[in-house]
Amino acid sequence: MKVGDVELLGNGDLFFCFRKVKGKGAQLLPDDYVWPAHSCPDLLRVVAFWLRFRRLCGTLPHSSSHMWRLPWEKPKFTSSRLRTVFADTVSRLGVVPPAGRYWTLHCVRAGAASEASALGLSLPKIRAFGGWGLRSLVPERRYINPMCPASQSGRRFFGWLTASAALESSSR
Repeated sequence: MKVGDVELLGNGDLFFCFRKVKGKGAQLLPDDYVWPAHSCPDLLRVVAFWLRFRRLCGTLPHSSSHMWRLPWEKPKFTSSRLRTVFADTVSRLGVVPPAGRYWTLHCVRAGAASEASALGLSLPKIRAFGGWGLRSLVPERRYINPMCPASQSGRRFFGWLTASAALESSSR
């Protein structure tokens, strides 16, 4: 993502744009999404902090146009570096996988897709928010674990996209 691909709108909604969608039915043009301000307040607070921080970094020499890169980081963000960041993050959070298991970057995407499915989100929504093409079979073939139970954490992140949340907001 580039710096302008993520923005908090005046009403508090979060706008973001996928520049690249993977798989069958992938669009050539970027897809734009808006997460309403009420959707996931914790996520929106973190993004708001990051956007303020990025604006401050934008005044530094060697500032990057890439949304998630800091001025002092190497120009190429390798998968090795991403794995290190992921491992450091879960370690600092004190989160560990079950005994005898390990987590990979695939787990992040698979966990999100599996949790969204467990909450009853439709495959088109899962594909859209996961950056897969409209007709891609990859989510259900390689990412979604049908044994994944719905969780409170998943509801906190994806709950606003569920049919029950839509019914609830339409009855207000």
